[in-house]
Amino acid sequence: MTMSPRLVPAPWTVLGYRKNGRPIYPILGAEDDLPKDPKPTDPPKPTDPPKTFTQAEVNAIATREAQAAERTAQTKLLQSLGFETPEAAKAAVDAAKAAADAAKTDEQRAAEAAAAAKTAAEADRAAAATERFEAKLERQFAKAGVDIEADSFARIRRMVTLDSSADVAAIQAEITTLKTDFPGLFGTSTDGPPGSPGSDPNGRPPNTPPGSKTAMERGRERAKARATGGGGGYLTPPGL
Repeated sequence: MTMSPRLVPAPWTVLGYRKNGRPIYPILGAEDDLPKDPKPTDPPKPTDPPKTFTQAEVNAIATREAQAAERTAQTKLLQSLGFETPEAAKAAVDAAKAAADAAKTDEQRAAEAAAAAKTAAEADRAAAATERFEAKLERQFAKAGVDIEADSFARIRRMVTLDSSADVAAIQAEITTLKTDFPGLFGTSTDGPPGSPGSDPNGRPPNTPPGSKTAMERGRERAKARATGGGGGYLTPPGL
């Protein structure tokens, strides 16, 4: 693009006056403010390739950021409550609790102790009921021909939907239902004709090899061990 030449004033042209009244003339040879041709721009410098992160590094960064955000939130909460550190807040809470405990009457302390003892007793009774129920459950499964020492028993046990309040009749009904629905878990099968080798026409389990104990005998031994303190310390109810 062609630029028009700039008009330069004559040397005697008065450009203005100073405070003392002297005129201001153009200064010859001074650098003008004409635009100059732009300099060629340097080529862009090559940039480093973007850094890549492994999944472990990303997880570590996210964890640090989450922890920093949590610390910031805790600090703001403590400051809003008038505390500078978590230790100061804990000390204030402990002091308030100690003051509240000191203000309690003997009757209040006795009532709280009685409530705590009642809760502990109820927990003990629930644990004992659960333990007795498990013993009844194992005995009834053993009577049904289930080897309660086998690994498969844990799978059968998880299928029982009864709670510790169930009696023996309910347990037996549950076992009968499971045996009907899942005969394979009880070592029996509905496939094949009756009277297959190794089975009894009346559906009784095969004879136990000489010298080995039946599932019922093993169940009785476990019940006896519990009654003598070897498996929970509870007594076996009569007739079970």
